[in-house]
Amino acid sequence: MTKYIRKCYEAGEKSCEVCGKELPAFDCWPGRTHFYCPTYECRSEVVKRTRYRTIGVNEKPCSRPGCNGFAPAGNYEPTRFRFYCSEECEKKSWFLEVRITNCTWCGKEIHRPNRPGVTNTFCCPEHNHLFRSEHLISERAGNYFPLLTEYVDGFVSTHYRKPYGARNALSYFFQFLMAEKVGDIKLVSPKLITRFIASELRRGGIPTKYVSFVSTFFDWMIAEDRFDHANPVVPRIHHAKTPKHLPRPYSEEEMTETVFERYPMATISKPFSKPALIRPRERTQA
Repeated sequence: MTKYIRKCYEAGEKSCEVCGKELPAFDCWPGRTHFYCPTYECRSEVVKRTRYRTIGVNEKPCSRPGCNGFAPAGNYEPTRFRFYCSEECEKKSWFLEVRITNCTWCGKEIHRPNRPGVTNTFCCPEHNHLFRSEHLISERAGNYFPLLTEYVDGFVSTHYRKPYGARNALSYFFQFLMAEKVGDIKLVSPKLITRFIASELRRGGIPTKYVSFVSTFFDWMIAEDRFDHANPVVPRIHHAKTPKHLPRPYSEEEMTETVFERYPMATISKPFSKPALIRPRERTQA
């Protein structure tokens, strides 16, 4: 902790800022700016001056444009810089400083500060995220965006808890089709699905992460009589087996630990003649 050197004043060097009486010799911290007598009257007056701002009659005009009134006399907070003659003028002034607009996503009426730098026109962060994600997905899907919207609004909304996963997965698939210059969804083949999985691997994601969504999408296309061939997603070809993780190996202390030491409050139906050892699980090979 940094210690400061107290500042000393001689007798008569400082005077009370309330009554003007000269103060005796004293010392204080170097940042002190108000000096006053130790009497109750002077101390109360200094507190009133520093914590409140007193204005007189017809001293401060009303801050609302077009109003010729004055703020009522009284004590105000010292940081206040706008004064109003009545509550009605204060409310009208608030509406002059706030612009009324609509949420870009849901159309709900919202209030935003009337400043040129404020560009947020959403009622909540969730709608901001939905609008931006919709903009990104429309850029990815390109010409397939109407088909994606029809699929999400129809099948996905009734079969998925949340449509975000399917919409995001198919947007990457349609982005791949646009990059491969495939203009018709009927031209998708198993060979193209294999290339899509390879492109996801190059992109740094899980290769088969979106394959299940693509497979369900083509099942819907076949059921709607909009795809004449079999589902291009072949399970035995486009399925990647995920590696199974081995269990954690036991330490030397756990190898000799008994049931009663690990589970002291456990109830055992048949008493053991001697404490049983907890045998480690056999490690299965992947």
